[in-house]
Amino acid sequence: MLSLKNIKLSTRTALLFGSGLLMILGMSILLTRFFFLHEINALELKATIAANRQAQQTIQIKLDDMARRSGDWAFWDETFELLTLGDADYYERNLNADSLKINDVDLMVFLSRNGDYVEGAQLNATADRSDPLSPALLTELLSAQGMGPSLQQLLKTPQPVLKSVAGIISLRGNPMLTTLTPVTAGNMSSDVGGWMIWAKSIHHFFPQRYETVLQHDTQLLSIMPGALPQTIADALFRQKLSYAEQLSDEQITVFSILPDLHQQPAAILKITAPREYYQSSKSALLLLAIFCLLGGILISLLFFRELRRSLGTRLHILEEGLKRLAQNDYTQPLRQDDAQDEISMISRVVNNLLTTKLETHDALEEVENKLQAVYENARQPMLITHEKRVLSANQAAATMLGYDSMGDLIGRHLDNLLYTAGTPSADCARFYQQIAAKEYNFEWNIAGHSGRLVPCELHITPIDHQGRQALLISMNDISERRLQETKIRQLVFNDSLTGLSNRYALIQRMQPVLKQLTDNHRFALLYINLTRFRAINDTFGHEIGDGVIKTIALRLEQEYAASGPATLARIGGDEFVIFIPQIATVYQPVRLSHKIQHRLLQPLIIDGVSLEISTTISVIIGGKEYKTVEDVLRCADFAMSKASKKQSKRIQVFSHRMYQEALETLAIQRDLPSAIRNGQIKPVFQPIVCCDSGEIVGFEALARWQHKERGAISPCRFIPMAEESNLIVELGEQVLTQACQFIQHLNQMRSDQQKPALSVHVNFSAHHFSSTALLDNLVSTLEKTKLSPEQLVIEITESMLIERPAESVKRMEQIKQLGVNLALDDFGTGYSALNTLCQYPLDVVKLDRSFVLRLMDGQQGEALVRAIINMAKDLNLPMVAEGVETHEQMLKIKALGVSEIQGFYYYRPMPAEEVFALFEKNAADKTSL
Repeated sequence: MLSLKNIKLSTRTALLFGSGLLMILGMSILLTRFFFLHEINALELKATIAANRQAQQTIQIKLDDMARRSGDWAFWDETFELLTLGDADYYERNLNADSLKINDVDLMVFLSRNGDYVEGAQLNATADRSDPLSPALLTELLSAQGMGPSLQQLLKTPQPVLKSVAGIISLRGNPMLTTLTPVTAGNMSSDVGGWMIWAKSIHHFFPQRYETVLQHDTQLLSIMPGALPQTIADALFRQKLSYAEQLSDEQITVFSILPDLHQQPAAILKITAPREYYQSSKSALLLLAIFCLLGGILISLLFFRELRRSLGTRLHILEEGLKRLAQNDYTQPLRQDDAQDEISMISRVVNNLLTTKLETHDALEEVENKLQAVYENARQPMLITHEKRVLSANQAAATMLGYDSMGDLIGRHLDNLLYTAGTPSADCARFYQQIAAKEYNFEWNIAGHSGRLVPCELHITPIDHQGRQALLISMNDISERRLQETKIRQLVFNDSLTGLSNRYALIQRMQPVLKQLTDNHRFALLYINLTRFRAINDTFGHEIGDGVIKTIALRLEQEYAASGPATLARIGGDEFVIFIPQIATVYQPVRLSHKIQHRLLQPLIIDGVSLEISTTISVIIGGKEYKTVEDVLRCADFAMSKASKKQSKRIQVFSHRMYQEALETLAIQRDLPSAIRNGQIKPVFQPIVCCDSGEIVGFEALARWQHKERGAISPCRFIPMAEESNLIVELGEQVLTQACQFIQHLNQMRSDQQKPALSVHVNFSAHHFSSTALLDNLVSTLEKTKLSPEQLVIEITESMLIERPAESVKRMEQIKQLGVNLALDDFGTGYSALNTLCQYPLDVVKLDRSFVLRLMDGQQGEALVRAIINMAKDLNLPMVAEGVETHEQMLKIKALGVSEIQGFYYYRPMPAEEVFALFEKNAADKTSL
């Protein structure tokens, strides 16, 4: 088959020109034909519609004429007398066939003034006579589809207008011209005497009487199903168009509805006209197309001949030269001619290109050889693939993948290098999808010799190879980096000692579970603490301690594995957590807790040392109420503190009540720092009273917190929190300062009254007592408040002294050197003995309220309290009894020789303002006496 590519350029140009010219001519003729014939159609349709309208007007003229003539007959005296007086001979005289023919009607009907039938006749054209009107025809004539509505309207009118009602009605499917005329006397001065109806069938005169007047073939069609084509019926009856047309090459037909008296279709008027102008126009356009086509062919042939003569030879020479250039034949230049046109310029340019390319060909070949040497000997592993096969590879790539030489890689299918395991087709497809998406830098495991996988970082560069795409793949072995990443991942997510998940990994696994909790989804968390682990570590060393942790971790792994999907993590030195994402019942984690506790109670043998470990376990069973991991762990820690206080099986299930308590504790912990810094925690002062005189001899400063939302918060709650959060020193300093300010102000009042000074007792915590800045702060506070040191008493507990006796003695002596007194609080509750108390430089001891309560237990309790009091006497230390609340307790304490009492029996703790008011009142009372 002849292809346009194989035709010479000059011939192709001539053919394209001729084809384009003929195409333009053809398009012009087609457009001319379309618009011209479209206008002819419009003109012919317009003329046919005008003919249809003319036919309708012809029928209307006939109807108007019949209405005028019926008026003359209705206003005739004989007709009036027929309807008013009656006339037996009227039928013979006036309703015979000749009379009907003269009036050009098919029937006449006469009705009384009330609409009753009087007389009537219908023309029998076949027998050439008139017959009386049949009852059936009369009924149809006066029906709702006939003249009935018009007659009823006239009957309701007292003085009807003397004018005919004219229109078309259908009688027995036959369209009739009909008139309804009031009948009156000839002088037209009488009332209406009745009614006259004339009717004439349209088929009897139309269109045959008007063939000379009507321009085209005219037909009157009945309204019958199937009488019209469906498209014509839809246009006239559904779309309510005035006209509908039907076109063909030979004729044009226009249809219109002939309406009846009630504006309903009575008949269809059909006008058919021959398409003479259309046919003649088509013939003329055909001749025009033939002449234009012949002219175009002639012009194309002339152009083709001239183009071949002037350009064909020169283009052929240029073509031969370009072929040699395309075949890399640079030896012969193109032949030149003397012309100075575009073709000569192209020839000179091509000759220059041939010369330049010949010079650069050798240089490019030399560079290519050098690049090939660099590629093959480069340290960077590289290979080139084409159509999914290895086209080339360097020695570095062969060595990295475990092959002896480059040749072992060449020809291998790329898919054999790409798959990792199990699903090679899926892996290869994913690789090619990334290339198609122009992702050229990514990591991939390359399969080397014997299936060994080498993790590589790939850098891919698309290159051209023989007109098609090839891939230059540069590979970096990242095996060492992957190993380091694995180690880092283990450090991030695993505990270095046990290999269990660490706190961070636990949080990462819990967070998705908490976010997806539903109403029926419950999880569980077991918080496990080794009770005596610190003592084991201190006693036996860290190696034994590490062995204990590893053994405990192994036992926990064996126990929790049976509980289903769960996470075991070590989140602290001696703290483990088991997280169960979903539990079947609330008893499941409790049973697991008992099993773990029973298993861990079994002795451990670590490096020949037998050890027993007890545990404390808090159990959290939760759902949607927990939003974050920290909330769960915080509640678990709260339950742990509750479990630690148990003496038997130390398992605590976190309850709703405990949850509310934890929320309150969290709120207090949250507000405590700001309360301390804003001075919301203030001291109150409880008087210390002399047993003999009942006079106040001193005060104890007690910290109180009045929360703005939660009211009074017990010191038993916020003092331990302050110690845990390292805020106790700051709180102690504030209480110390305010207590010194208080007692200084009070002593100033007493000095004015010439009364001796009083002292104030301030409790110090262990952290406060051992603080390095304590001595400097004491000096600063005493100087700032101008308080005498002997008026300040610092209270410390026995446990603080026994933990670090040497350091405690040294710190006490330093305080004593400042002139400040020291008191031992809660005396008798610790491990005090006479020989140990002698070494401490104390000034006062305070009997704990628990011993005051035991005074009421009988002789045994009283003997115990007496022994403690005698111990203080033996040391020559004055004693203050705390918690005295009743008269009986006061009498027994006084009988045992205690000099000072503190308790509700005398005074409750009071704010500084109340103390000042009390002393002012007492002074005023004594003055009045």
